[in-house]
Amino acid sequence: MVLEPVYEQDFLDCSYGFRPGRNAHQALDALWKGLMDIGGGWVIDLDIQDFFGSMERTHLNAFLDQRVRDGVIRRVLGKWMQAGVMDEGVIRYPERGSPQGAVISLASNIYLHEVLDTWFEREVKPRLLRGRAFLVRFADDATDGLRAGRRRSTGVEGPAQAPGALGVDPAPREDLTGGLSQSGRGQCDRAVRGQP
Repeated sequence: MVLEPVYEQDFLDCSYGFRPGRNAHQALDALWKGLMDIGGGWVIDLDIQDFFGSMERTHLNAFLDQRVRDGVIRRVLGKWMQAGVMDEGVIRYPERGSPQGAVISLASNIYLHEVLDTWFEREVKPRLLRGRAFLVRFADDATDGLRAGRRRSTGVEGPAQAPGALGVDPAPREDLTGGLSQSGRGQCDRAVRGQP
């Protein structure tokens, strides 16, 4: 697709789904290396709840406005985003969400790059004092690894643009923290969600 070279240079190394030269095996390898690097800590397996069905198109359009000015490309993307979905023989046209498929997967990567990947790098990682963290994302599934010291006192209650504010609910799918105490789990959850 024409937009792939434009955005591929911006995507962070933590993203593996639907990208040229990247695959699930590489994502698993990055996960293993990340876990070995932090030497223990917390692992949070995230599932973006109903991502393809609930993605906010207005936010995607705002992200596209930053880089894509070509009207023809924007119209094609707009038509693809508004394509109907056949369910039990009936076509419906949802107001939110995105169709799933190889062509439109770039749009979902653009969205999650802006909403999740950059948020994790800019908001979560700096909040960890003497801590290390990593994110590995494949499409709408992500795994965070955190080895946190104390939280850094920033004087800010939370990030300005947390994923929930942009229509993404990164709910923990499983508790993979093992024998971590309740207070440790709470600290980890607050660090990821940007809360004190």
